[in-house]
Amino acid sequence: MLTSISLQYSDKIAEKPLKSTDLRGSKILCDPAGTNWPVSYYISLSLIFRQIVGFQYIRKMKYIIYLLLLAGLFLIPRLSQAQEKTKLYNTIVRMDSVLFDAFNNHELQILQGVFAPNTEFYHDRDGLSDYQTTMNNFKRVFVATPDLHRELVAGTLEVYPLPGYGALETGEHRFTLTRNGQKLTAVYKFTIIWEFKNDRWQVTRTISVGH
Repeated sequence: MLTSISLQYSDKIAEKPLKSTDLRGSKILCDPAGTNWPVSYYISLSLIFRQIVGFQYIRKMKYIIYLLLLAGLFLIPRLSQAQEKTKLYNTIVRMDSVLFDAFNNHELQILQGVFAPNTEFYHDRDGLSDYQTTMNNFKRVFVATPDLHRELVAGTLEVYPLPGYGALETGEHRFTLTRNGQKLTAVYKFTIIWEFKNDRWQVTRTISVGH
């Protein structure tokens, strides 16, 4: 009798559908295969997946940030140097204009201020000239060739910094004049050493060749 009742009770339990919660109170889900899985299992898998993805994302972001910082450390000094070179170039271009505008307009007083008292002028035909000789040569040229004009050959000017001193300017310039009714043109190479002292740029060395 007891055995029969026990069997009947077991059959009812087997036929009874699963409740909506497991032992921990989690909802029961059914996968496509019909296996019952608790929600906590899926949540755990989801959390693990997110942690893995998140960890990889963090590692990737750290790597990107590291590369950006490294690039910044490399590029910022170069950018600063490029800006300084551009600034120096523009400054020397301006000083070149001051120097040769005075030359073209025969403004000896300005030339006397642009050239430093210790200037040395090297010429491949006339040799070395000091400050006073250089000024006298300017006077002589202005009288002998009043229409002499100098212009910078485009694309030839180069400027290099001389740390603690100033800058080096090199390039080619074209001189034109009229002689016996004919217009003469000649191109020469030149190098100028500029000294920056007491907030002032002055020429200390000049080299003119190709005559």
